[in-house]
Amino acid sequence: MVENTYLITPKDLAERLGITDRCLRERRATGRSLPKYVRVGRFIRYRPKDVEDWINSLEAEGGGAESDIMQEKDMSSNNHTTIAKA
Repeated sequence: MVENTYLITPKDLAERLGITDRCLRERRATGRSLPKYVRVGRFIRYRPKDVEDWINSLEAEGGGAESDIMQEKDMSSNNHTTIAKA
């Protein structure tokens, strides 16, 4: 019997990781560390178990991909241009 599980959208995963959807897409496109994903038609979805396993693997590695995500999060928050009035 197939276990009844829901699939996580990229938006939900990005929110959980504290990064943007765009960052998640770029990581997928460049082959950087992410949980395994499935395609449902043209949509990308993540199995909760795969996400959990991936997060646990980061913990075991002591950084690596997790620190990459945090750096990208910091960089994306610094991409805002400030315009000063003279």
